[in-house]
Amino acid sequence: MDKRADWKNNSSFDLLKIDDLTEEEPENRLIIVYHGERIETEKNIFFFKCRFFRKQKHLFEQKENDLSDKYSTETFRSFIFSMKSREIELRESNVFELLELSSRYEYHELFLSLQKYLSTCPFFTHLLNEIISNEKENNALNENYCMTDEIYSIISKHFDQSIKSGLLLKFKYSTIYRFLKSPSLVVKDHHLLFEFILTIFDEFQKTYKDRKENERKFHKQKLILQSFTSFLDYNEINEEEVERLIQHLVFCDSYQPKHSSTLISRLIIQQHSNETLISQFEKKVEQQSSIINSINNLIKKQLSDQKKEIEALKSEFAQQLKEQCKYLNTKILYLKKSYDDIKQNELIIRSNDYINKHFEKRHEKNSKHIKNEYNDKLYQEISLIKSIIKDRIPTFNAQYVNSERSFQGSIYELTRRVKKNVYEAGIVDITGNPSINKSFSILFDYNDKEISYFPEDKVNSYLCFDFKDHQITLSHYSIKSGKSFSPDFLRSWIIEGSNDKQQWDKLDSHNYNQTFCYERQVETFEIEKISQSQNKYRFIQLKMTGPSSRG
Repeated sequence: MDKRADWKNNSSFDLLKIDDLTEEEPENRLIIVYHGERIETEKNIFFFKCRFFRKQKHLFEQKENDLSDKYSTETFRSFIFSMKSREIELRESNVFELLELSSRYEYHELFLSLQKYLSTCPFFTHLLNEIISNEKENNALNENYCMTDEIYSIISKHFDQSIKSGLLLKFKYSTIYRFLKSPSLVVKDHHLLFEFILTIFDEFQKTYKDRKENERKFHKQKLILQSFTSFLDYNEINEEEVERLIQHLVFCDSYQPKHSSTLISRLIIQQHSNETLISQFEKKVEQQSSIINSINNLIKKQLSDQKKEIEALKSEFAQQLKEQCKYLNTKILYLKKSYDDIKQNELIIRSNDYINKHFEKRHEKNSKHIKNEYNDKLYQEISLIKSIIKDRIPTFNAQYVNSERSFQGSIYELTRRVKKNVYEAGIVDITGNPSINKSFSILFDYNDKEISYFPEDKVNSYLCFDFKDHQITLSHYSIKSGKSFSPDFLRSWIIEGSNDKQQWDKLDSHNYNQTFCYERQVETFEIEKISQSQNKYRFIQLKMTGPSSRG
């Protein structure tokens, strides 16, 4: 003991040291017997983690506790060892057992970790298949399979994925109802949920087609199914889906989707809108009807006017016909009178013939003389008509005797007769590719030796000569090469004849002809086919059928 003083309070006190006692520490070792296997752990960790056992104080004083349960020994052993190691191996076969164990024994740390892990759905398909398998096994044994709220929560949170897996259709209707009713339900795609519910409706109708044998079961299942529509939302589905839902035989008005009042308001607004549209449409119909009536009245008036015009024309035509008939009757009477006169004259002539018969010989010589004079006069008139016709339609032959007669054919003869360029005189017309420097008249200008015809550079260039009111037969034709610093000679061409510019007869053709090779070269070609050279044509056409010497 030490003596000490307190100067502030002007007093003193003693400081006592407490002696340590030797005492045994409480036993921390705990043996858990599980299905005959002894699993060792620490009491303080076990009771700290498994809050469920804190209420059972008598277990804390025991060194061994038998906690055998329905879970596998391997799963339970992993469950106990995880309290100290703070980690655990997860498999498809044990994850849901561990979830149930941690929930049952209030091992919150493990339970929350498992929930977080399962939120990623690593064994989602396995979970659904396992639940389906358990439901089937319990149905076979006439037992009720009890699913934990945690499993319901997991499936409800991932309901879209559950629908897409296609496995939800294998669940009981009551189980699907629990999924839908779960507070954890998350629906991201309401159209997917709608199609899923309607698919169940359709399958239900096929399954319970015969109601007589399963009447009671049918109504029970139908009530569960009808309640599914209460989990839909009118705000999330479109008008087509609403119509499909309402028209389905399984649908019941008592189980309306959410926001039905919103739908009703929307329908009322739409009805007002439709009424407005109908009113506008009716006004348009009235306007159109008024327009149609006006048009009808106008048509009726026009028809009435036309009818009056037709009646007037009919009356006028009848009057004209009457006058024509009157005229014809007068004409007939006149002709009849003339015929009677002729008949009378014939009688007179016959009588005169008898009287004049004996004078025939006397006048025979005179009549022959008169006849000869008449024939001579008639011959002169015919000759005169022939000469007139010959002047109006000139015909001539232009013979090609030798090369010196080139360019002295039909065009030359026509030029000589009219004493001017036949193109400018309008006797012969020319069409085709126009010349770059002059008009088509240079083709018939035989005096100008300096100017040449240079057509535009085009494919299938041609020249067509139209003799208008005349026709010619072609036996020969001449071509003269032009004068140019860069000669461009004709190589391939065809000569054709026609009377309508639709059907052309081939008279002559040349392919890659090398005849022309210098400036102002004149060549004459003969139409070899005798039958073609004797035909008469209004149109004669020269057409290029290939490249020139310059390509």
